[in-house]
Amino acid sequence: MQYQPSVWEALCASPLPLVLYGTGDGADKILSVLSRWGRQPDHIFVSDDFYRGQSFHGRSVTTLSALEAEYPDFLIVPAFGSHLPAIHARIRSLAARHPMLIPDVPVCGEALFDLSFVRAHRDELTAAYALLADEASRTVFRQVVEYKLTGRPEPLFASESPKADVFSSLLPLGPSEHYLDLGAYRGDTLEEFVRAVPEGRYASMTAFEPDPTSFRKLREAWGHCPGVTLYEGAVGRQADTLYLRRRRGRGSLLMPDPPGTPIPVRTVDSLAIPVTYLKMDLEGGEADALLGAADVLAHQKPRLNIACYHRSEDLFRLPLLLHSLQPSYRLFLRRHPCIPCWDLNLYARP
Repeated sequence: MQYQPSVWEALCASPLPLVLYGTGDGADKILSVLSRWGRQPDHIFVSDDFYRGQSFHGRSVTTLSALEAEYPDFLIVPAFGSHLPAIHARIRSLAARHPMLIPDVPVCGEALFDLSFVRAHRDELTAAYALLADEASRTVFRQVVEYKLTGRPEPLFASESPKADVFSSLLPLGPSEHYLDLGAYRGDTLEEFVRAVPEGRYASMTAFEPDPTSFRKLREAWGHCPGVTLYEGAVGRQADTLYLRRRRGRGSLLMPDPPGTPIPVRTVDSLAIPVTYLKMDLEGGEADALLGAADVLAHQKPRLNIACYHRSEDLFRLPLLLHSLQPSYRLFLRRHPCIPCWDLNLYARP
């Protein structure tokens, strides 16, 4: 790829008014990075239907229509995440009308995926790329790297594929699956699994969710279903206690020390249950969960669906770790519709 300015360089160099779209946790992080680069947005706006005359970081929030009435053009910086098709359509429409850059800031951890990060981890990135089993995965990898470095929406949009394609081709599921869902939230991925198996038939479903509010919803929706076991807790590399701290905008974090709600941690290996399909979406805890599942990976070799986007290093760390734990796996990378670069998943089958 020919040199292109990093997203942060491009934001600082733009002669257009810089307008931040959104006021959540993502906006906090983008403002922090921009501040280190010596730049602040000229305006902060929300969609017209969400405008309540609010302020953010002591600054008045405006609307898109007000900005379009004031300026002939401006550079939009979306600062929130969404899976909703209507929001995606809105972002794409805005990108067609105005210049747009979408900075990549990690959900967890502090490391930015910038040029210095790529240079520092070039060998790991190259090794992870070489492990991918098909050209579609390698294309997604290249598009994700280009997006993360430049913030351009084109490679972000181009990297998307429907999640249904996974179950029709990469990981077809049968009627006797033993499903282990780590980070089940309120049961949306349990529902996704049941839709994917023939006639909704399965052998068992086991799900973990550490957040008490989400677990209560999970239990209300799935606690009565046959063959379903639910755990209010977390998984990791060893038995432990972590502390849940609630966050605005992007869920909650499990931390090693108080304050927070104490959450019991178990390992996958300690469950001593059959697993044929294993999904992990653990807000940055995927590497620890894999280490605590080494025996299951070695002896049962379940098909895997692992979130690969919470930390900047996940793009190379998780494929390399999985390969070290079970070299027989074939690894695939897919990104499903979400803005920004979330729903990037590492899939694996023996």
